Amino acid sequence: MAPTPPTAAPNLKVHLLGGFRLYADDGTPPAALQPRPQFLLAYLLLHRDHPVSRQQIAYALWPDTSDEQARNNLRNLLHRLREALPASDRWITLDRQTIQWRSDAACSLDVAEFEAALERAQQARQEGKRGPEIEALATAIDLHAGDLLPDCYDDWIAPFREQLSQAALAATARLVELMEARGDYPAAVSYIQRLLRHDPLNEATYRDLMRLHLANSDRASALRVYHACASQLRRELGVDPGPATQALHLQALHADDAPAPRVAPMPALPALVGRQAEWAQLQAIWRRAAAGHPQFALLVGETGSGKTRLAEELIDLVNRRGQVTAVASCLPTEQTLAYAPVAALLRVPALHARLLQLEPTWLAEISRLLPELRAIHPKLTEPGPLTEPWERQRLLQALTHAILPPKTNAAGAKAATLLMVDDLQWCDPDTLDWLRYLLEHAAAAPLLVLATACCCELASDNPMETLCLNLERRGLASRIELSLLPEPAAAELAVAAAGRILNPVELAYLDREAEGNPLFIIEMVRAGLDLADPGGRLREAAGEQIARPGDDPLPPRVEAAIRRRLVELLARGGQWRTA
Repeated sequence: MAPTPPTAAPNLKVHLLGGFRLYADDGTPPAALQPRPQFLLAYLLLHRDHPVSRQQIAYALWPDTSDEQARNNLRNLLHRLREALPASDRWITLDRQTIQWRSDAACSLDVAEFEAALERAQQARQEGKRGPEIEALATAIDLHAGDLLPDCYDDWIAPFREQLSQAALAATARLVELMEARGDYPAAVSYIQRLLRHDPLNEATYRDLMRLHLANSDRASALRVYHACASQLRRELGVDPGPATQALHLQALHADDAPAPRVAPMPALPALVGRQAEWAQLQAIWRRAAAGHPQFALLVGETGSGKTRLAEELIDLVNRRGQVTAVASCLPTEQTLAYAPVAALLRVPALHARLLQLEPTWLAEISRLLPELRAIHPKLTEPGPLTEPWERQRLLQALTHAILPPKTNAAGAKAATLLMVDDLQWCDPDTLDWLRYLLEHAAAAPLLVLATACCCELASDNPMETLCLNLERRGLASRIELSLLPEPAAAELAVAAAGRILNPVELAYLDREAEGNPLFIIEMVRAGLDLADPGGRLREAAGEQIARPGDDPLPPRVEAAIRRRLVELLARGGQWRTA
């Protein structure tokens, strides 16, 4: 039985983010703690939700010593920690087998406050309350004063440190997005600079910062950011900024003193222009999946046809309803890397929380994909090589247990889950096999696997087509084809992107150049092309001589998409494959 907490001891405040700090709220500083007692205290606080075995703690803190020596070290360290804390029984409960930081202890912990702020932000986002979401995100970012215990180099702390760091970066990126949408560019700049300090070689972040300065009519700052980017890349990587960054640099050079037009994504665009039928079909598939009929939906179309945009619309809808979403992308360079998208899905916080509730037997199997699980559970059994079919099936079972939603209430209701896999045509065969296994063994789970694929990538012998055929035969799969936009829908999108009425010549120019491709339409407008007189054609018709050193320049994203298709075509010996 735990002793009754004395009332004389002051409350404690513990900071683990940005460095260890411990003090009492009455101004009385506890005895100074040396690094090792600090690490033990941090371990107990980070595992505060449950008792931890002495053996687990000893192994985590002294992995390279014998079990007996590690236990002796733990006893000595625990004695030092209890001597340093005032009324230690108020904070720590221990028996012969376990140790736990007391759940009723009057103690404030910055990590717990950080996580609570993120939860408030997520709740506000689901309810569509921008003000409370901004306030909660700002609180979380302020609390994350730095890495978790930066002076601790033990292996056990790495997963905690990485998870908190990634959560802080995601919160910062979201706050930048909200500040920009609100038009508060100085605030957006201050937050995006935090992202840049975290990764000073991220060229995309430099571009976003330049774009924000231009939106704030601060051309000089945008140019300074470009030169800082160029210097950093040349010094550290020996490369120059890419075409997209150089294009933004040119835009800044030629901008006048008038307020620069906003080149940020335009939130006022009509939702899913020309995709009403496809959107209705996708919502119907989701409703069926959420009702307990597992589904696989494949969005197919050309590059830039809006597959990912349509998928993101459903993800946003599902998030607003408080359901679970997770997103992964496939890369052509990862086709030989087994289960890479699965590992990415399992690292999404919502699914990772489910994962940690699994039995150790399943966690041991999944540690093949997520080795960081061994830092959290150092006593997991080491899985052997996958030499027999039954061993591979056991891994598929473990991954399925990690994804399928658990019961959430006494009535047995389950949280619906949406998994999205972008560019499935590049998916590795092992992941495709597991997706089939998952859907065929999902029973009545409320699960939708949503995937996108470029139709230009698909051939009849593509393993993805085999997956679709097998699932279609079982009534589990649906395919939604996204064609190029017809002329009326393309014109509606162009007008929305331009923010004004376009004349027939301008619309004809975009229709001829973009050919109904939504990505091309939007990027050509955002790139600042002179739609009022594209290419000088109106002036030329009036008799003015127009110098034409070459064709009209393409926006970087459009040029990149075309280059990628040409490279793929040449790699296949000139055979352009279509669905």
